[in-house]
Amino acid sequence: MKRNVFGFGGGSLAPSSMGRVVASLFLALVLAISPLPASVIGDFAFADAGTPATAAYVAEEFDVVQDRVTFTCETAVDGTAEIACIVAESGVTKVSVPSSIEHEGQTYKVTSLRFSGGTTAEDVEQLLLPDTLEKISGWNFSKFVKVKELRIPGSIKNFSCTLQNAGALEKLVFDEGVEEISANMMVNGCNNLVEISLPSTLKVISQSGAFSGAKSLKSITLPEGVIIDDTVGSLLSDCTSLTSVSLPASVTKISSNMFGGCTSLKSVSAAGPIDSIGDRAFENCSSMTEIDFQGTLTSIGFSAFQGCASLERVPDLSSVTEMGSSAFYECKKLQAPVNLSSLESIPAYAFCYTPVTVVGFCDNLKNIDKWAFIWSTIAAPFPETLEKIGDYVFYSGTLPEHLVIPDSVTSIGASAFSNTDGVQDVTIGSGLTQIPAGLFDDSSVKSITIDNSMDDITGTDNLPSSGVEVTYARESIDDSVGDTVSSDSAQTLQEAINAAPDGEEIVISLKKHVKLSSTLKVPAGKKIKITSDDPYTISAIKSGFSGLVDVTEGASLEISGKVSLCGSYSKGAIVSSRGTVVLSGDAVVCHGAATSVNTGIINLSGNNASFAMTGGVIERCELDDVYCGVVHAANGAKVVMTGGVIRSNRVAPGDSAGNYLSSTGVMLMGNASFDMSGGRIEGNTGYQGSAVVVYSEDNNQRASFKMTGGKIADNKSAKLGNRTPSGAVHVEGNAEFAMEDGEIAGNAAASDGKGGGVCVVDRGLQNGGKDHTAFTMKGGSISGNSASAGGGIYTYSDDVTLSAGEINGNTAWNMGGGVYSEGNEYLVYSTLHIENALVVGNHASKQGGGMWFCPTGDAKVYVQDGGLIARNTADEAGDDVVFTGSDGAKYKLTLADRAPGGGKVLWYRDGGLFNPDGTIAATNPAVPRFVAGGDNGEPLSFTDATPNIALKSVMSDEVYNLGSCQTSLTITGNEAPHGGGIGANGGVIIGKSENISIPVKKVWENPKIPHPEEVTINLKNGEIVIDSITLSEGNGWRGAFSNLPRRDASGAEIEYSVEEGAVEGYDSAVTGDAHDGFTVTNTSTATVNVPVEKKWVGPAAGEVIVSLKRGDAVVGTLKLSDANGWNDSFRGLPKYDSQTGEEIAYTVVEDAVDGYDSAVTGDAHDGFTVTNTYVGETGGPSSGAAGNGNTGNNGTGNSAVLTSTGDTGIVAAAVLAATALVSLATALLARGSTALGRRRKQG
Repeated sequence: MKRNVFGFGGGSLAPSSMGRVVASLFLALVLAISPLPASVIGDFAFADAGTPATAAYVAEEFDVVQDRVTFTCETAVDGTAEIACIVAESGVTKVSVPSSIEHEGQTYKVTSLRFSGGTTAEDVEQLLLPDTLEKISGWNFSKFVKVKELRIPGSIKNFSCTLQNAGALEKLVFDEGVEEISANMMVNGCNNLVEISLPSTLKVISQSGAFSGAKSLKSITLPEGVIIDDTVGSLLSDCTSLTSVSLPASVTKISSNMFGGCTSLKSVSAAGPIDSIGDRAFENCSSMTEIDFQGTLTSIGFSAFQGCASLERVPDLSSVTEMGSSAFYECKKLQAPVNLSSLESIPAYAFCYTPVTVVGFCDNLKNIDKWAFIWSTIAAPFPETLEKIGDYVFYSGTLPEHLVIPDSVTSIGASAFSNTDGVQDVTIGSGLTQIPAGLFDDSSVKSITIDNSMDDITGTDNLPSSGVEVTYARESIDDSVGDTVSSDSAQTLQEAINAAPDGEEIVISLKKHVKLSSTLKVPAGKKIKITSDDPYTISAIKSGFSGLVDVTEGASLEISGKVSLCGSYSKGAIVSSRGTVVLSGDAVVCHGAATSVNTGIINLSGNNASFAMTGGVIERCELDDVYCGVVHAANGAKVVMTGGVIRSNRVAPGDSAGNYLSSTGVMLMGNASFDMSGGRIEGNTGYQGSAVVVYSEDNNQRASFKMTGGKIADNKSAKLGNRTPSGAVHVEGNAEFAMEDGEIAGNAAASDGKGGGVCVVDRGLQNGGKDHTAFTMKGGSISGNSASAGGGIYTYSDDVTLSAGEINGNTAWNMGGGVYSEGNEYLVYSTLHIENALVVGNHASKQGGGMWFCPTGDAKVYVQDGGLIARNTADEAGDDVVFTGSDGAKYKLTLADRAPGGGKVLWYRDGGLFNPDGTIAATNPAVPRFVAGGDNGEPLSFTDATPNIALKSVMSDEVYNLGSCQTSLTITGNEAPHGGGIGANGGVIIGKSENISIPVKKVWENPKIPHPEEVTINLKNGEIVIDSITLSEGNGWRGAFSNLPRRDASGAEIEYSVEEGAVEGYDSAVTGDAHDGFTVTNTSTATVNVPVEKKWVGPAAGEVIVSLKRGDAVVGTLKLSDANGWNDSFRGLPKYDSQTGEEIAYTVVEDAVDGYDSAVTGDAHDGFTVTNTYVGETGGPSSGAAGNGNTGNNGTGNSAVLTSTGDTGIVAAAVLAATALVSLATALLARGSTALGRRRKQG
């Protein structure tokens, strides 16, 4: 190989050469400061005009020898070099790879090292790598057979070199700076490697088996932030000495075979949530006893824990939706409870030879594959959706004492329940018609009840032959019993009906079973009641036919007593009717199957068709198409239910699209109607509307359901294909549901189901129009239901109003525990209306205990007919309200600052939110929660605002108690992660924007009379103070109580009043009313007491009279005498003149006392002293100017009066005047001195 050089042409230094010299110097300067790499600058050649450039650079290989070590090098045009081979002579124990090499006068930076096949290093014990290296490659590091420690410099950002089979290597250190490890099976075969140190800068491990096969490695710390690529497997597999691992929070998935074969591994913990565990991730980790994972685990691969023979505890499995076969195969010590409530299909060998206790199955479980629970204990019932159980599934396991195999099960494999313990009695549902081999062989079963007749079952010889009592729930009725009404009569049931006179009710009493060979018809005009005292069945012969009973328009049929209509052998409806049908007493309709679209078991059609259920039972029927119903009413037909039970019916799975919109209770189509005032619809299973479906596609035909009583309970809707399940009552299209009373309780919509109790969907709204799909709740209760969104109620319509009743104890595992309002910008928006609601005591495990709104949620909470939202709780933020908004968003928040009844509500921040990402705004833990009595900042208010906010409402107990009494709808005790009470990404309007304002004016009798700077006016609803305002000079003594409701929940106008806080020295009078406003007038009541003391100079006379004067008017008198110690007071005197506002100047005067001069000193404030000095007899009555308060004492014996503003004020004025004169004189002297000084200076 040739070395690349720079070539320059020769010649003398002519001016042009001088220019070149200058240019060269300039080039040197450019090279010194230029940011261009040498590889770029090297592309330029400089020469004289006409001198050709030299040939391009060609690399060559050469050897460099240092300290008896030969480094084979190869340089590059960019000034770097690679060491391609290291040969150390015998006896060399230390090799220091140089950071640079010199060659032909040029220095090259060593950036690459290759462990090539020619590497020789049999005696080398230390290999030191420079921090100039950027890459290490090659497969022959193992030739350093004595190197025990290797340090990878941080200059190597991506380490991709294998170190396999380095038998002496004990310690591997990656320095800070290394960011990626991409070496496949990097240390496999490094059997003495005990320590691997990883840097905090490591970001990703991108190849499989990075640390696999390090059999002496006991522990390893993966740095925080490292990502393990999804394709990476076997990261630490076969590290047989590894005992424990702690995973950083950045690792959220356990990749395939990550720890497979780590036979000494005892525990694995994770700092962050783990959501999936890959195939064979912990296979044969035989020493591992526990796994400590937080978060929501959703996926477990095949053989993930197979052979974990010491495992005793596993993470929560309740959210696992995918599990591979043999996931927990042979975990022989795992006796922990496991909840499989999200797993719709349990794979083969899942818990085979593993003694777990299964405490929960998925409500939508379809299949349990072979050998799944050998040795396991089953402590949960099978759901009504289970269809298939494989071979040996529960072999040698423990089963519930009472085992029910539901009607939905149609296939069970060989020996599925053989050798089981615990179980005593078994019920096999009607779906199983073939008994497999060894079903309950060698089990503890004592009795088996089969919900079929012997006629319907094959393989009965596979049942235990001894020690087990087998009972068939349905009597085997041979076709030979015929169709007569009694054994001693030749008249058939059809003949008896035909013989009945028109218009007259005829009772036909059965005395035996009836087997029909064709449809039983009730012609027009006939009114037939079929009854029996004993349980007799009307059914078809085994060869079957279509339709068991047909009631013609104008005819009526009542099935009563203990008669059963059984559809086992007939196809289609058990009863088809255009007339009147009644089910009463203990009558039963059972085992029917609707197998074509838009039909039912009791199938009603037409305006004159009706079905009244006053008693009886409709049970164990199956629907196997869409738009079907156990009771199916269409085209104006009417259904009335006052008693009886519709129960234990199911919808078959159907094809991949599923039998959607089929109700195992009542299905209303078109303008059909259903009134329910009693009875029960319970324990049915379907996919949408498992109890009632109210549906119409016709704009001119409105389906309606009215509930005034009865109970809809414990119905389940499962997931099928891509269809979204809905709860017990499903209302869609041109349809309405009015609930005034009754109970909807304990129903569930599985998986991503909507509205566990009630689901309302306006399909027209979603298609650009409106069907006005309506639900009004004016009473009753919706409680204990569950779904993904809207545990109690889900609404996607503008015509839903909730105004009375109770929504209590419902659960959503996503949003809206009590109620959820849907609104989708990409389809259509909808708004829920709520009135007079008490939203209290709900809980969110994340945000918004009372209400939660996503970024497309629009919230309006008014005070008129509005809501009291308080005392809810949330674990992360917003006990009462969370509104996920952003600046400029079109969805707004309005929150009333008053509760029902008008009481004041304060809204405070309660935790924080990050900006929303999609539907959710994550909780910001840096923002503090509200603390009662703490520093929570100022209260907030919201009117058409767009905050991203979490809130707590605060009010007094009096306001809360008043408000709660003003409501008629209670939403309480509901739970969800977001929106315990109410959740929404649509609109929610609570109440009406119809508030009133009450103005208040303050009037002072005389504003000049001193009064407080401000006063408090209280607003009262009844006797309860609900708000206060402060009036002052600053607001002109005017204010208003605003945003008040005009009416209470009953519609009556609220009688508001105002009351002033006590004002010292004033009486308060209130006039006006809430409509025109209130005026509060204050009249001064300030009073003074004027004490008077009598003194004698000389002997005392008898009693004297002292008069009090206001101006010239005498306003009171006192008698002073020795009896009262010559002291008394004028009490309770007005302090201020109501006309002038000035303080009243009171004076006193004494009636003349003969022989005494009288002198008055003091004032009204400190009291008066009347001093009498004895002067002897005057010989006549006093002729002084009594009452003249300005004469003073002149020695004439006349009484003198000193007013409270008299001589004392004159003296004070004189003193002030004298002081002023002295000050003036001093000033003049000073001025003169100053002037004189100026003149002297001038002179």
